[in-house]
Amino acid sequence: TGGARAVLPARVAGRVLGVLEVCWPYAQPPLSAVVERQLDALAELCAHTLPGSVPETGEGAVPGNAESPLVDLADGLLDPALVLRPVLDDRGHVTDFRIAYTNEHFTDLAGRSRAAVTGMRLLEAYPLAARNGGLHEHVLRVHATGEPFRAERMTLTALVDQVTITAVAAVGIGRYGDSVLLSMRTEDEATRLATLLQHAQRLGRIGGFEENTVTGEIIWNSQLYALHGLPPTASPVPLARLHHHAHPDDSVAINRFVRTLLHHHRPASTAFRLQRADGVVRHIRVVAEPVMDPADRLLAVRGAYQDVSSQHWTEVALAATRDRLADTEQRAAERNRLALQLQQAIMPPAPAPVHASGLHVAVRYRPA
Repeated sequence: TGGARAVLPARVAGRVLGVLEVCWPYAQPPLSAVVERQLDALAELCAHTLPGSVPETGEGAVPGNAESPLVDLADGLLDPALVLRPVLDDRGHVTDFRIAYTNEHFTDLAGRSRAAVTGMRLLEAYPLAARNGGLHEHVLRVHATGEPFRAERMTLTALVDQVTITAVAAVGIGRYGDSVLLSMRTEDEATRLATLLQHAQRLGRIGGFEENTVTGEIIWNSQLYALHGLPPTASPVPLARLHHHAHPDDSVAINRFVRTLLHHHRPASTAFRLQRADGVVRHIRVVAEPVMDPADRLLAVRGAYQDVSSQHWTEVALAATRDRLADTEQRAAERNRLALQLQQAIMPPAPAPVHASGLHVAVRYRPA
């Protein structure tokens, strides 16, 4: 009791390797700036004695030679990868990273070659990476903490003739010794279209399928399993057994749909009520087409299911509203007819006027 202590991070090149704890047996006044600098220097000195510290190398030097494990790891990746070395300021703080190596799969967003990018600083090659929450910030954090970073979809930007080029990529960042390995896999056109289609199917509640009529193999996408209320490990429902999962009143329409596809080899569509295993009933529309071989033999059937339950109930509500409106109009017409009949009963229609030449008639009405 009555003592004091101070705890400081032990850093090497901005990377925390441990913690230095300094204790005093007696209470101490607040530390002066001079003492704080001395303790920081002591912590840095101790950090160089800890396991995992890396000997000083030249700024931006390639980590080891071409046989170094990190370079071998980068070369073994199928995705574009960069080996980054920290760049320190006069106080030993990391300010940037130098691109020490790029593997053979590396493709630059700005279209530059590997040789042109290797040796540049990260912010020199990609200045827009310095944005808040950008790539440079994540690399700094990984180098300082050692905690790897992964992002399935991260926006990368580059400047080409003052024009911003944007790409979406899966990014992985890891620290190895004093270096950082950055890998990125940019989405190509096919990947973007596949992602777009997946979201369109999800928003439209559409699931696709293909049934091979030769081998019996059935392929469903994840959305179709969700529509049927089945887990992804369940067996898909073949077209021949679709009527077993539908309302009995819809069996005729489903059998006609299947017969048109499998026997007449023509595209077909129908609507039915799907009775799921969880007791939920969904209104489904299915459309499909046959796939024929060059000899005009049936190979497969492919198509899509769409959950139209919301549309169905909207149409039901609209039809009920129309019925109520028609009934209201009919009752209003009936009331008008009855009112006219009562009026005619109380005050019969006046006879046609009598033409009397030169005769003027004046009438006054006095209520009863």
